Amino acid sequence: MGSDYLSKSKKSHRKGWDLSRQKFSVDELFAEKPESIRTILITPFDPSDLSKFSDGPCELNFEDGRIFAYSKRESIGVCKEPPRSIQRAVAALGGKTVGLYRQKRQHSGNIEVSIYLGTQPER
Repeated sequence: MGSDYLSKSKKSHRKGWDLSRQKFSVDELFAEKPESIRTILITPFDPSDLSKFSDGPCELNFEDGRIFAYSKRESIGVCKEPPRSIQRAVAALGGKTVGLYRQKRQHSGNIEVSIYLGTQPER
């Protein structure tokens, strides 16, 4: 019974597999190097309103040894002590980069933000 099914559906099964393989190519799955995306902890200025973090990407500015998060030109949080490697990488990008909300830490109330340390996308 199994070999009959395979012999009947051999061509269509192969065709579907090839299309899926092309759809999920390695280049698309691993477009960024893991070193170009890091995670930092941001302390929100208003812990009761976290919707500002989930509105989409936030702008991250490096100022005075701290990284400030902005959403729609409004300051929403700060990373008080970012690692030196991240400080150097953001400074090399001109002091600005993009971050995405990952999750809220339950006990501390801090927000995990994935920070992009590669080249800035064209606008």
